[in-house]
Amino acid sequence: MSATPAFSVVVPAYNATRTISATIGSILRQSRSDLELIVVDDGSSDGTSDLVRELGLGDDRLRLVEQPNKGTAGARNTGIAEARADLIAFLDNDDMWMPQYLERMEAALAKAPEAGFGYTDAWVLNDATGRIRKKPSLEHHPPIPDPASPGDLLARFLTGLNFVMSSTTVRREVLEATNGFDERIRGADDFDLWIRIAAKGYDAVRADGINLVQRDRSDSQSKDLPMMIENARAVLRNAAANDDLSEADMATASASVEELGRFLETLSGERKASALAWRLRRRLAPMRQRMTRDRIFMAELPPEIADALPELLGTDRSEA
Repeated sequence: MSATPAFSVVVPAYNATRTISATIGSILRQSRSDLELIVVDDGSSDGTSDLVRELGLGDDRLRLVEQPNKGTAGARNTGIAEARADLIAFLDNDDMWMPQYLERMEAALAKAPEAGFGYTDAWVLNDATGRIRKKPSLEHHPPIPDPASPGDLLARFLTGLNFVMSSTTVRREVLEATNGFDERIRGADDFDLWIRIAAKGYDAVRADGINLVQRDRSDSQSKDLPMMIENARAVLRNAAANDDLSEADMATASASVEELGRFLETLSGERKASALAWRLRRRLAPMRQRMTRDRIFMAELPPEIADALPELLGTDRSEA
């Protein structure tokens, strides 16, 4: 590969042999082919690197970088250091792009030169059943204006609301101005970066359409609500000490840390008080899921998803 690509795509990978084939396939089939794909194997022990090498045979756009385990933020930063394009896009190793992701993201950023990064809505794929939720991801959040002013964007983040999924496209100069991902943060390093970008005065822009398919996995960190709250509190503590924020914004961040702490205490107390009820609900969960599945999930993959992501066909495990 000689010409500088328009896009550098960074995929951090750790023990990802089950999902990364679909992820890489969705990137290499983009309507914009002028890209480089940098997969950073972050100390995997399951043969992820061997699989990535196999998937990249015959396509010199894919590069594999191997390193000892440093965490997702460290893997993303390694990818940024390797990237050659001015637009750097991130995708998790178990998610997938629709074919127009890069095309629509570039168009959105071109129309919004004040935006530091672009984000998108996502279809939510239940990993256990292979079925798609009827409502896309952003419909589960309060109304989100687009485009939002930088001040409004920052204010929303400082209340603890992170509506931006990890699949974003960020301008290189913005990553340089903010020093990339904070490797000291685990589980919410992307939220921390969005706050720091907004604190620098940058806007964010949402690309047209639904351009991401995001796996909802039972073993994902997002299922551990107390841990997610603690991660958000750590990010907001950092924001409360960020010199780029006004005193009022620092106070908002501090207040959110306290509010989330109170919620965490309440959640802990409720869990202890209702352990028996929780176990009962867990036993009844499979039955409840079967009863509500058709109300929540589409009966089959939408044609546009089935055509774009053939790896997902035949994965319906709804009776499992």
